[in-house]
Formats: sequence, structure tokens, C-alpha cells
Amino acid sequence: SSPANRSAARVRIDCIGAQSHGRAMSYRIFGSENSPYSVKVRSYFRYKGIPHEWIVRTPETAGEYKKYAKLPIIPAIATPAGEGMQDSTPVIEALEAGHPEPSIWPPGAELRFLSELLEEFGDEWGN
Repeated sequence: SSPANRSAARVRIDCIGAQSHGRAMSYRIFGSENSPYSVKVRSYFRYKGIPHEWIVRTPETAGEYKKYAKLPIIPAIATPAGEGMQDSTPVIEALEAGHPEPSIWPPGAELRFLSELLEEFGDEWGN
């Protein structure tokens, strides 16, 4: 692919009001459109309005990806503190603690349990 195409894939921004040129983003998501786990995490960031940069994992972005990934899986998240996070469910749970509104959990312990059970089933058995 051409340098212009690689550049376009790297700076695709998925946050309302975020600027891509000349400004570092708070979070960077290394993922793929073909990965349901990557899309799940990106959807969470969009729902919450958390500023982020979507970086398609390619040979050109592999060096940066490897700085944050402990396992060769996607998505990998680079945090504002320069730490890496992986595995979609723990990533979302960690972010939810710091960004509780609007909540992704239904009210009440029973509904939350059911929500987490369905998420676990879909995450582990639905893909």
C-alpha cells in the first residue's frame, strides 16, 4: 500500500470533537475491523465519548503495537500513562471504573448479573 493509505489507516479518529493532526490522543486502540473484540472496545469508547485513536494493526504499526501488547492478540490499548491493556472484557471493566457515566450496567444486582452472564457467554462462546 502507498504511504498515504498507511497514514490514513493510522490516524482514523473515532471520537466526536477529537483532532488527529498535531495532537496526541488520550488512548490508542490497536485493532482490526475484522476483530469482534476490537470493535467491541471501540464501540465502548464511542459510547462513552472517550477520546481515542483507532490504529489498524498492520506491519507498519507493528513496532508501536508491540510496545503495549503482552500477547499477540488484538485489541491492544495504549493508555495516556503509556501502559498497555489487553482482553476486551477486563479493558472495559477497568475503563468503566474511571468513566462510570453513562453506565453500561443495568440497575440492580440481578440485572447486572444477567448482563455480565450474557456478555461472558457472547464473548467466549458466541465468536
